[in-house]
Amino acid sequence: MKAGDVPKFKAQGVEQCWHCKHRDGSGVHHVNGYWYRLPYCKVCDADMTIIYEPPCRGFEAKEGET
Repeated sequence: MKAGDVPKFKAQGVEQCWHCKHRDGSGVHHVNGYWYRLPYCKVCDADMTIIYEPPCRGFEAKEGET
C-alpha cells in the first residue's frame, strides 16, 4: 500500500496539522478499522490523531498559507 493511496486523517482537529509549519511528513496507521495518513508533528514528536485544545497552541501556518 502506497501512502498516496491512503486518505489524510482530518478528524478531531487534525485538519489544521496538514497546514502547520511544524508538520514533518506523515505516517500510515490503522485508526478505528481504517488506514489513514497521519501528520507527524515535530513539536509533539508524534503522528497526530487528535488536538485536545483547538486551535492547537503550537500551530503556525506554513509560509504562504493562512
